[in-house]
Amino acid sequence: MPDPPAHVVVDLSNVTRDVRLSPRAQFTAQWIRWSKLQGAWHQQFPSSPTAWTLVRDDNLLGMFDRRDERRVLDGERSGLVVRAKDADDELLRLAVERGFGVLSNDLFTNYLREIPGVTGLRFFRWDVDSRGPVRIEERPVSLPFSDLITRRADRDEMKKLGLHNDPSVLRYRWICQAADCGTDVVVFPNVRGTAPQCPECSAYLVRDREWRSPLWIKLLREDEIVSRLVLEDGQELILGRMDTETTVGVGQFLSNELAATISRQHLLLRNQAGALRYEDLSANGCTLRRPAPKGRVWGPPVPAREGTLSTRSRLRLAQSSLQVELSGRNLE
Repeated sequence: MPDPPAHVVVDLSNVTRDVRLSPRAQFTAQWIRWSKLQGAWHQQFPSSPTAWTLVRDDNLLGMFDRRDERRVLDGERSGLVVRAKDADDELLRLAVERGFGVLSNDLFTNYLREIPGVTGLRFFRWDVDSRGPVRIEERPVSLPFSDLITRRADRDEMKKLGLHNDPSVLRYRWICQAADCGTDVVVFPNVRGTAPQCPECSAYLVRDREWRSPLWIKLLREDEIVSRLVLEDGQELILGRMDTETTVGVGQFLSNELAATISRQHLLLRNQAGALRYEDLSANGCTLRRPAPKGRVWGPPVPAREGTLSTRSRLRLAQSSLQVELSGRNLE
């Protein structure tokens, strides 16, 4: 690994709330966790003097005990700590404007399109193994399509994961920090144990921020849910035949014959202030179906070029069996 940047901006909330750095605590946040991570950094990079800027959001202060609260306020007076209404936004803008490195376990998926220059930054994350040592590694970031949930999640899966007893956990993004797990953002954690776990690797998860006005979208092959997607307010994605840098591929859920009817860029979906807007980008079109007046059968399909998809309506891609439906319940 090349030498780290001379100045690094730190996600203070992310660090001081990571229970793996100091599990025994009466308060949600602990300053000692930052001290431990800083010590691990200097141990791993002993020949690279590093200056720090710690960014916190407004609500973090109340999570410390009084002694740590004074440390944070002293840091603000000295310029070490920066307070911001949106800590992630402030942290990334500082890094872009001043060329700082970034130390955080957040994936920043919502900001990679919003703030120019973010993908060119150097990001560092930490991990704590079972024996206690802290490891710091540089990690690249890539532009996300969206938080695509590829598992077949239905009511039985929700029961299997224990989510029918405590659906409130779905208000939050959950981060899997296991180095050997291919999942970063977990939308449906396993909560049958004492704490939320990754359903893929069983590692304990770190709770991230709340979803921002999310829309929960189902992809169906006829009536079978084959995938789920989450779009936060302002996010958009394009459904198409295959995965590309700009498209979420859905051809994998269809036969070769039906997949051929899906355009490379077929359907644009956008969360616009809590409403699911759609726009047909394809050559073969989309059709919209709504329940008939009495609601027991579907009405006839009608061509759909653009509009707002309401609950209990379905948008079919071309002549395929693949349909898009907005979840009727926010935490479904």
